[in-house]
Amino acid sequence: MELTLELNKKFGYGYQGRLRHGPMESVLDDQPYTLYEAGSGLAGALEEINKARGTNYQIHEVLRITDEALQVNKNHDLASAKLLKELRAGDYSNIAPRRQESVPRTTKKLVDGEEEHMLNMPALVCVTIAAWVKDKLPKPKEFLNEFCKLLAARKYGGSAAAIFAEVEKLHEGNTARWVEGVFNQCVNDDDVIGVWERTIGGVTIR
Repeated sequence: MELTLELNKKFGYGYQGRLRHGPMESVLDDQPYTLYEAGSGLAGALEEINKARGTNYQIHEVLRITDEALQVNKNHDLASAKLLKELRAGDYSNIAPRRQESVPRTTKKLVDGEEEHMLNMPALVCVTIAAWVKDKLPKPKEFLNEFCKLLAARKYGGSAAAIFAEVEKLHEGNTARWVEGVFNQCVNDDDVIGVWERTIGGVTIR
């Protein structure tokens, strides 16, 4: 099972999502999606496959993003610019698997001659924050509302409303540090997956 966020070949910018599962391959490319939108579409498709086949693939275990897509979209998409900047600086904290000493921090590879990177759950949270703070998309807000309620229940930073207000003040330079701090203190990947599954709806993938 592989989910890949790629440059949208039809439009020459934006993202398309590609799902490969055995002999099956589907592409979401009917418009130039943002990083968040394409990721959301793949998440919805993955959920349907898990239900239909009785599998338990987790999005952070199978989601990749191509270097080409980040390069082309860096001037159009805040999350793309942020991830690319971190990669160029050699910072893979939001790309490589977390807390797995047996797995290299840098998990990039060449697929059909194109460089790809794995995304982990902190990276997905960063993308979702950018989708709300910059683009004011409704689904990211729904996710962040529930995420902040979880943090409040874990005694992090006061009430859910206060934490949400803190999130809205985050900018490109400090979002990753804030998210990593939250993961280190009070949540784990499974917590975030639960919130993601309750709030993030996918779009149709063909």
